[in-house]
Amino acid sequence: MKWDALLGQRVLDAVSFLVPALLFSAFALSPKASDLQNGLIQFGVLSLFLLGSLARLLGGWNQLRSYRFQVASAVFDITCLFAFLLIIPLAYGSPFAISLKAPTANLLFVFIIARIVLFDIRLVVWSGLSAAIGWGALTAIALFDPGSPGLTRQFVDYTTSGKILIGAQVEQIISILLVTAVSAAVVNAYQRDGLTGLRKKREFLEAFVRRRSRREKRGPTALILIRLENWHELAIANKSAANKTLKDVTTTLMGAPIPHEMAARYETDSIILWKRCAEDDVAFLNHLEVLKRRVQDIAGPLRLGVQLGAVRVDSSPETAVKNVELACDRAASRVNRIQLCDEEFVSWLKQQSRLKHRLETAAEDGLLIVYHQPIVDMLSNRMVGTEALLRLRSEDGSFVSPADFIPIAEQTGLIDEIGAYVLETASNDSLIMRQQGLDDDLFVSVNVAPAQVHAWTRLFAASDKAMRQGTNLKLEITESSAAQNPYMNERLMELRSCGAKLAIDDFGTGYSSLERLADLPFDTVKIDIAFTRKITTDAGFAMIDAIVRMASASGKDVIIEGIENAEQQALAMKAGIRFGQGFFFGRPGRIDEILTQAGVNLTLVRVKHTA
Repeated sequence: MKWDALLGQRVLDAVSFLVPALLFSAFALSPKASDLQNGLIQFGVLSLFLLGSLARLLGGWNQLRSYRFQVASAVFDITCLFAFLLIIPLAYGSPFAISLKAPTANLLFVFIIARIVLFDIRLVVWSGLSAAIGWGALTAIALFDPGSPGLTRQFVDYTTSGKILIGAQVEQIISILLVTAVSAAVVNAYQRDGLTGLRKKREFLEAFVRRRSRREKRGPTALILIRLENWHELAIANKSAANKTLKDVTTTLMGAPIPHEMAARYETDSIILWKRCAEDDVAFLNHLEVLKRRVQDIAGPLRLGVQLGAVRVDSSPETAVKNVELACDRAASRVNRIQLCDEEFVSWLKQQSRLKHRLETAAEDGLLIVYHQPIVDMLSNRMVGTEALLRLRSEDGSFVSPADFIPIAEQTGLIDEIGAYVLETASNDSLIMRQQGLDDDLFVSVNVAPAQVHAWTRLFAASDKAMRQGTNLKLEITESSAAQNPYMNERLMELRSCGAKLAIDDFGTGYSSLERLADLPFDTVKIDIAFTRKITTDAGFAMIDAIVRMASASGKDVIIEGIENAEQQALAMKAGIRFGQGFFFGRPGRIDEILTQAGVNLTLVRVKHTA
């Protein structure tokens, strides 16, 4: 069970209630003092102690989570305990030194340690300091107490002897402070990330909500979320290098010229800062650019990109946190990898919200359309397969870019349902193409999102159904997805067991080791369009040539994407690549358009497709 702050609060309330309840019971059973007035005072203190603890135990959770209330509660508990210790010698006519020997004093340690359950280091420190100061005051009272005839002179002389009394009580104070330090260290270890030393996400968010309103009076502030792209892939390939990079980035960010209010390791690959910011957008963006360059200087040599999202804290804390996450995600699609939550971004968020609602019923409303792009054998110029590409129709009849709606589908979990729809539609289209006389070995490739692999059940069921229908299916999985999922090898083998072939998409764009990729059961390597565009340069051709040699050595086919002209095709074939895809061979189109390119009767296809 994951520890919860409210559960910790209830544990603390129960402890705070049980202490005075036990003291009250012990006092009721003990011999009473002859002085009725002192006895009533003692009962009164215990009753106040008990009632205060009972009120907290029965109080509302929201109020109890107030930091000021927590501090007041800690001081109240320790003050009541010291009041009880002072009344003991008054009730029995004993010297005040007797309080220093009372077993009740051990409850101070209970109150200090009990604050650990809230995992707030300040509450532990408040409790410890209050106990240490109170014990010092109690010791001073005992030193100046002339004693009482109620005990033998020898005992009074012993307990009030300067060396004995002071030495013993200094030891008691040191013990209290040591317990406080250990308790604070435990809380700090819970709150802090072990690698970077920064706060953890949960503690950061709680502190941000608590302190934001007080900070507003001192000037504008902003949340800045910095994410290291491909850090997970680097961690798999070289964990020590990944950890060192994150530590170096943390040190750099903590030394930035504008001081931060708080910082935290937000996710495994990201750090969040809450700091003062300029009111002017230009100045603020310049500061963000400086931060990005500093981080890039460290991350760049290891092929780690940097995404940076920022939002001014001028709304509710929850809204600010949500917007900075969205801004950081959006930064991945921007050239400079920086996204400020400005008016343009807010407008984009509204558009995304409308798009999300549209996606929820897109399949039922017939707004999802599957296009196919030919994949050809460049030696014979014959179509050997197609890649199924999803399109979403907008309100005005145009198409929404997959770069806009696919991330939304992934974030909302709709990608699992949409992916199954695409796979089923592509499988049916493949069946139609074979019925129209195209080669039986014609394959159809379908892209698989990381979320589909994670969800898994629907993906496997849809793939198994497609194979049982006779579909020559090839599933394309991105390099980054293959590198991040620890269960990838096992699940790829299950997909192959049902007959599906596997291709690794966007190869070369991530940070995967060639050794790891060689171990995964892929049949095909697809070279990303980013490499194709550089194929006319010596460096670009050399890179593609190396990928082809590596793929051939491990028995994998190669498909090169993004062929747009005859020169690129010729160079690809020179590098030993047989299969190509791109506008040079055909643009994506509906199944009837693909069949028309292949010379199949359009009317017959439409009848069969409708049926």
